[in-house]
Amino acid sequence: MVKIQKRGPKKSLASTIRSQEFSMVGGLGKKGYDPTEVRNFLSRIAKQVEELEKKVEELQGGATSDEAIKEYQERIELLESQLERLSKENEELKRKLKEASESAPAALDWDSIPEDKLATELLRMAKETGDRIVEQKKREAAELLKAAQSQAEEILQSARVEELKLKERLNLLKSQIAEAEDRKRVINEALKGELSNLIRKIENLVADLE
Repeated sequence: MVKIQKRGPKKSLASTIRSQEFSMVGGLGKKGYDPTEVRNFLSRIAKQVEELEKKVEELQGGATSDEAIKEYQERIELLESQLERLSKENEELKRKLKEASESAPAALDWDSIPEDKLATELLRMAKETGDRIVEQKKREAAELLKAAQSQAEEILQSARVEELKLKERLNLLKSQIAEAEDRKRVINEALKGELSNLIRKIENLVADLE
């Protein structure tokens, strides 16, 4: 009968397979197994089990996949901060445009100034000069406001385009992370299944050898 020496529970299945010992039993009408062939066969199986165990440990540890997911998450956080910054800049531009439109100078009320015979001509000249200055300043303010609005619209449009691009990249990264996690889970389950099947086959083989 084949004798199997059991090892401690802390050893891996591959190590247990390699360390098993077999003895031959002779006798009338009985044939024993070739120890060399049995050992070589179990060694090949142990190597396959060892490779599967390493893959399962890597998947369970998730070193490579977790690093990739961490990198994606950092990139997502960076994109989200950029989106927040663009949103704040847009609000600031809108506020400045509103303030500029509300601060345009108003025409002076020269009619409220009292006039007399001696100051009539001086007041008329001052009114004309003041009105010209006010109109000039209003035109300059309108031109500056128009230029600022045009520039702000260009900046806002560029910011909107950039925001859309960032959102698309963000959605793509989130989709890639989900796909990576799904692949990791599928591979992990497949390897566990293969390892379980291989363990069953080994147990059946050992049972046949007894």
